[in-house]
Amino acid sequence: MSNDDLVTRLKNDYEKRLVTNGLVDPKTVAEENKVDDVTQWPSVTLESIFSFILKVKDFDYEYIFIL
Repeated sequence: MSNDDLVTRLKNDYEKRLVTNGLVDPKTVAEENKVDDVTQWPSVTLESIFSFILKVKDFDYEYIFIL
């Protein structure tokens, strides 16, 4: 597999994950809509991250413990 093929595959996987999970690509957010003040960001706990990983099932529980 060539480097270009690999890059294309990774981009396609990335796009698929965004669509599957109903997410907006953070690279496409307009500069004026970005919020640098972390106090205004949604609350995220380690539990919610683990829950998301398990719900999406892209990774198994062993992946979580390696983190």
